[in-house]
Amino acid sequence: MTEKCIVIENSLEHNSRGYGIGKFYVAKITGTHEKYGFERKFLNRETKYDSGSKTTWYSYKIRIKEDGLYELSESNAFKKEKCFFLVKDSIRIDDEEEIEKMKNAMV
Repeated sequence: MTEKCIVIENSLEHNSRGYGIGKFYVAKITGTHEKYGFERKFLNRETKYDSGSKTTWYSYKIRIKEDGLYELSESNAFKKEKCFFLVKDSIRIDDEEEIEKMKNAMV
């Protein structure tokens, strides 16, 4: 029997030079936090390196195996993306109304 999971891969390019340096994470929301808004459990990521030129490029992959509310944050020097999504029965749900219900239920 195959284990169900969702695989998230980053879409922004990250490298070792200042013009594209960035970060990528996915965190499971586990509750609320007085200072940061949400308590988070950051997930481990697989890192792939491409050193075909003078610049090292990074790409990341994260496997989500548990249901719950997650935060995805990805940024580089040019662009920043942040979103919340719900995983239920290994299906990703991006419906804003459903996500708001989940966030309000945690307060």
